[in-house]
Amino acid sequence: MGRIIQLRQHDEDASSIEITRGELSGLLTTAQRHFSGFLDLARRWAAATTPGLADRLTSALDRHFMINGVSSFSDGRATQ
Repeated sequence: MGRIIQLRQHDEDASSIEITRGELSGLLTTAQRHFSGFLDLARRWAAATTPGLADRLTSALDRHFMINGVSSFSDGRATQ
């Protein structure tokens, strides 16, 4: 299974959840795949509605949300 990681909000008094490194890695990979799907939908929508701005919009979304900048979650940490 792997080591257990405890996740909590920044607030020390907040409740926490426990998850294994493998589970966290899978969840992060799935989230990245969903964000990539969102970016593709945004690109297609922008191309249909404002073709001249589609590339700028999708680049800005990608840059601000760092969708394609994350390369690996294999060790439980996102890398740039």
